[in-house]
Amino acid sequence: MITIIGTIVTLIAAIFAVYKLNQCTHGIYLYIQQHYQDEYQHCEALGRSAGGGQRNTSLFVMESFHSGKLASIDDPQLQQMRQQLTRLKTLFILSPALIFLSIIIIAEQWVN
Repeated sequence: MITIIGTIVTLIAAIFAVYKLNQCTHGIYLYIQQHYQDEYQHCEALGRSAGGGQRNTSLFVMESFHSGKLASIDDPQLQQMRQQLTRLKTLFILSPALIFLSIIIIAEQWVN
C-alpha cells in the first residue's frame, strides 16, 4: 500500500516537473522570438528546410540557446532563464527519488 502511494506521489511530482520544464522552455522560446529576431529567423529557416515546421524551429532555437550563437550572448535575462532551466532539470531528476525515499522512511517508522 505504501509503495503504491509513493509511486502515485512520485508520478504527480514528475508530471508537475515536466509541466514546469515545458513552461520554462516555452518562455525562453518566446523571449528569443521577441528579442533575437535575426537568430529566430535563422532557426525558422533551418526548421523549414528540415521539414516539420514549428516543432523543428523550436528545437533549433533551443539548440542555439544551449550551444549555439545564443549560448555566448551576455544577456542577463537569458542567463537567468538558463539558471532557472538548470534548477528545474535538477529538481526533475531529484524530486521523484527524494519523495519516494521520504515516503519509504516515514512508512518504515510508522509500521514499526
